[in-house]
Order: sequence, then structure tokens, then C-alpha cells
Amino acid sequence: MQDTKTLRFCPALSMPAIYLLGVCCFSPLTVAQDGLERQDNRAPAVGQDDAEQYQASEIAKLIEQLGHPSYRLRTQAEWALKQYGLAAFEQLHEAATNPSTNIEISNAASYLISSQNVVWYMDSDSVDVRGFLKDYDVADPNQRIARIKMLAEHDGNDGVLALCRLARYERTELLSRTAGVHLIEVLTRKAQDAQGALPTDFSAAVAKSLGPSRRDAVKWIRQLLQDSDLGEFDLAEWQTLCAAERSTTADESFEMMSRQKQHVMQFHGAVANWSQLHAGREAALAIARPCLDFGEGMTSRFKPFAEQLLDDWKMPELIIELSERNEKAFESYELGFHLAEAFLQTGQDELGEKQALKTSMSLNNGKFQRIGGLSASGMEATIRSEAAKRLNRRSMYDWAEREFIKALDLLSESTESSETEDEPKFKSVMDARHNQIWTTIRLNLSQFYWDAGRHVDASAALKPVVDRITQIEESESTASRYGQVYDDSRILGDYHYYLGLVGNDNSDYADAQGNLLKALEHAPANPDIVIAMRDSAKGNPKLEKQYQEKLSEMRELFRKEVVKWEMQRAGAPTRDRRKRLDFELAEACNQLAWLLGKCEENPLEAVSLAERAVGVNGNAPEYLDTLGRCYYSAGEIEKSIRTQRKAVKLAPYDRLIAKQLIEFEKLNSK
Repeated sequence: MQDTKTLRFCPALSMPAIYLLGVCCFSPLTVAQDGLERQDNRAPAVGQDDAEQYQASEIAKLIEQLGHPSYRLRTQAEWALKQYGLAAFEQLHEAATNPSTNIEISNAASYLISSQNVVWYMDSDSVDVRGFLKDYDVADPNQRIARIKMLAEHDGNDGVLALCRLARYERTELLSRTAGVHLIEVLTRKAQDAQGALPTDFSAAVAKSLGPSRRDAVKWIRQLLQDSDLGEFDLAEWQTLCAAERSTTADESFEMMSRQKQHVMQFHGAVANWSQLHAGREAALAIARPCLDFGEGMTSRFKPFAEQLLDDWKMPELIIELSERNEKAFESYELGFHLAEAFLQTGQDELGEKQALKTSMSLNNGKFQRIGGLSASGMEATIRSEAAKRLNRRSMYDWAEREFIKALDLLSESTESSETEDEPKFKSVMDARHNQIWTTIRLNLSQFYWDAGRHVDASAALKPVVDRITQIEESESTASRYGQVYDDSRILGDYHYYLGLVGNDNSDYADAQGNLLKALEHAPANPDIVIAMRDSAKGNPKLEKQYQEKLSEMRELFRKEVVKWEMQRAGAPTRDRRKRLDFELAEACNQLAWLLGKCEENPLEAVSLAERAVGVNGNAPEYLDTLGRCYYSAGEIEKSIRTQRKAVKLAPYDRLIAKQLIEFEKLNSK
């Protein structure tokens, strides 16, 4: 007997159907490995192919009957089709979408599809996949897209087979296609792990899950499986599929067209990555290049499109081509720096540096005018600071540092006397705004240096702010009136923390410990301070005692926070309230887990807390980073590396997360 697995189907019954269910008995809907089939006592006892053909012909007759003049016959056909459930989906979908179908049949078929209430998970699915698909049928489109992404990120093969079901049976065409795109991405990753070709048994399972469906998303996956089986990329066929997908944007509303274009570009990127695996760089560029026309039609999305080309598609060549076709758009500092980065990625370092300098020089105060209480120099400093933060997030560290320093130079060099000579009140406002910007830039610069491990520079960047806090308290309170409230305690805490790290770097542990204790006075809930105390306390009984006392205090503080948020979340009266508390709980768990993991205390508790944070608030890279550290401290090195790689994938430009992965991999290679 063929092994089958139940896929629950609950038709939204009409009144006649409810009545007939009282006197009739129906066989359950089941899903075999090669697709859905309904046990039907009317089918003749012949081969499987003949039975499927018989069932298809019966369904076709019932669909035709949906347009019968007799209300009784139409109702009977509707009821019978509901009992077939998903076995009738393919033919109903074709009837609903085929423009040549009789309008009454088309409307009835659309109604039957929309009335199907499917429980999408199967008995054999893992707990995670069941959770992703629970209530999927009543979720809104954005929630469904989020569930599809979760399935794509799931490690097990059951996530892939669930995506196959969605590509095949999802009622909304765009969501079916979305599942198809994510399937291409997942299967590409699996093929990379298997050195190019998908395992034969896995390919067979995917093919059986897709069944005989003729939906576009299923056609893509069939072509991908064929490429994998033959070991070659069919460029001509994929170009045909891509052209067909681009044509879907022709007759849509503006809002839908924009969403559809984004989907089409994601599809091209996924296919390009698959083609690069099997046919090389030129084939991938041939697949992706037509999307440049879409980019031109979406100038408001140039920046995210450029980032997509750099990060997701890994095709900096297309950024250069796009800039040649849209020179004006690339005069903006965001796209100018993206172009510079593209030159670097294509090995044109000299052109990259030249473009970065050109973009930097284009940001001069001749382009800006005074706005409200902000001078032209203040405007330029603000723009440069934002550019620096963007460059830092993209690992363009030298360029980021240059923009930070130029922004500070602008504020220190400009007295604004010519602009405010006869406006003393306005000058007071402007000074306050400049002070606000100056403080913000120095805080960002000190964080930038700390991320880089440049602790001397981090403390030096903050020292002028600390001096101003201690000497001119009024200016800080004035700045706060203009939209930015600075936490003096946090600033002082960070400053002494950086000095403590400098002491550790220089092996001056007594000085380090003194500064770290001062840092704790200002920032008693910063676990990194206690972690640094651990490094300075080694081999010194007095310093070790101080460290243990502070560790114990902070551990108890964080444990109380975890208990508090767990209790509030458990007692939340509504789901929305519970969701709002998820962040607080995840933060509390993550803080305590990070403290324990870095200090190598209570490794099992640390792992449990870190897993709780990830479970409550999803796969945030900072939480995965903590979980990786906790696995490492617990001696689970392979798990730590696997988890840390996930974090790096989600935050590819975070150098602290990347640094921790290098640390784990080095240990594993010994």
C-alpha cells in the first residue's frame, strides 16, 4: 500500500452541502509523495494513470456544469467540486484564469477556489514548519509573505516541500510566484552545498510534491530540476521564462505594478544566481541585464536596486552599466558611493577611489542653504555624517572615517559670524543646533572606532563631549530642546569603558579596572563593562573579587528583568500586547545570555536564554550572534559556527559579528 500523509482540507460549505453531509460519507483527502489525490469509489479499478485521467475528466464535466442553466445542476456541481477539494484546484484555477472561459463558469470557479479552507501543514512536518503554516489560510498577504520567507530559511527539507505546496496551491498568483522564487533560492543553496547538483532522491521528492501543475512557479522549478539532472543550464529556456515574467507588469495598476516589478527583479536575481552556478558569469549577466530597464522605470528605487545588485545578485558590473545609462541619478551621494563600491568589486580600485573622492567633493556647502536654525555648514555636516554611517554599514571604513572627520571639521571651522552677525537670538539657536550635530557625530565616530577595536581613538572621539558635559552643562540642555536628548550618564559610561579597554590593551589592569568601575557607576546595565572587567582581573585576586561581585550583581539584575517580562508576557490580555512585550523579553534574555556566554558562566542557562530570545523575536542577527557565542562557551563548536554564519548572512557588513565567526572557525581548524 502506498504511504500517504494527511493534508487537512475543510471546504467552506454552502447550505445544500451541509444538508447532504448529514446523509453522506466521504473519503478523506490525502496527499501522497507524488501529489494530492482523492480516494474516489467511482473510479474504476485500473492503473494509476487511468484513474487520474478518469478523475480529471469527471472534474472537467463538473466545471462545465457550473455554467448550466439549471440552478439545481449548478449547485450539485459546486457541491461535488468542493468534495474533490485540492484535487480539483488545477482545473478550477485554469477555468478561473483562462479569458476564453464562460463568465459564469469563471466566476463560479473563482468562488470555489476562494472558499477552500486548507490546513497547509502535514502530519510529517516538523514543529517549526507547522508553526509557520498555522493559520496561514487566514493570514493577510504580508503575513503570508513573511511565512514564506520563514519556510525558505528553515533548515529541513520539509520547509522546501511546504514551499512546493504553496507554489502549487496558493490561491493568489503573486504569492504562488513568491513561493516559487524562494524555492529557486533555496534549491540553489542546496545545489551549492552539494557541489552543483541536487541529490537525486531530493529532486524526485520535490518533483512529486509539485505534481502535474501547470502554474508558472511550478514550471520554473521543473526547469531548475531538469538543469540539475542534466548538469547544464538551459539559457534559452530561462530567457523565455524571464521574458514571460517581465510581461506580467504590462496591465497592472501603479501600486500593483511596482510590487510586481519588485517581484520580477527578485525572480531574475534568483535565476541569475542559479545560472552562475551552472553556466558562469556571462550567462548570469545575460539573465539579469534586462532588469536594468525596470530600474530606469523606478528612479525612486535606484538606491535599493543598486544595493540589490551589489548584495543579493553580486553583480557590480550592472551598477556600472546602470550609471552609464543614468548619469544624472548617480550624482547623488548614495548612488555615487555605490558606484565607487562597484568599481572596487570589479577590481578597478583606482576608479573606485576616484569616484569616492568625486562624490565626497560634490558634498560642499555651496550646494546647501541655511534652513531654520541650521546653517549651510551644519546641513553639509549632517549629510556627510549620514553618508559616513551608510558607508560604515557597507564596510567602506576608510571612506566612512573620512566623511565623519570632514563633518566635524566643518562644524569646528565655521563660526557662522557672517550669517548671524545681526541676529543674536538666531545665533544662539544655531549654536545649539550645531552643538547637537557635533555631539551626535562624535558619538557615532566613537562607536565606529570601538567596532574597529581602536579603543584609543574611541575614547579620544568622546573626550571633547565629556569635557563639555562637565564644563558647560547649559549647552547640553539647550541642545536637547532641539529634538535630541543626550544621556550624559551613557556618554560618561562609554568614555570610561573605552579607557578601561585601553588599559586592558596596554596590560595596565589596575587602571583598566578603575575606569571600568567608573563606567559601571554611569551605566550599571551594560554587560560589556563587566565582560571587560573579567579580562583585567585575571591573575589578580583583588581585581578578581571586584569582578565577581559586579558579575553577580548584574546577573541578578538581568534575571529579575527576564522574570518580569516573562510574567507580563504570560499575563498579556491580547495577542497584540504580547507581541509588543516580545521585544522586551527578547532583549532581557539576550543581555543575560551575552553576559553569561562571554564570561563563560552557566553555559546551559546561557544557551537556554539565547535560544529563548531567538525563539521569541525571530532570527535577528544580534540575537543569533549571542546564541553563537553561547554555543561556543558551552563547547558546541559546530553549532556556534553554523549559527554565526546565519548571523553573518543576515548582517554581512557587521564587523563584530564577522569577527566572532573568524574566532570560532579558527578554533575549529586547530
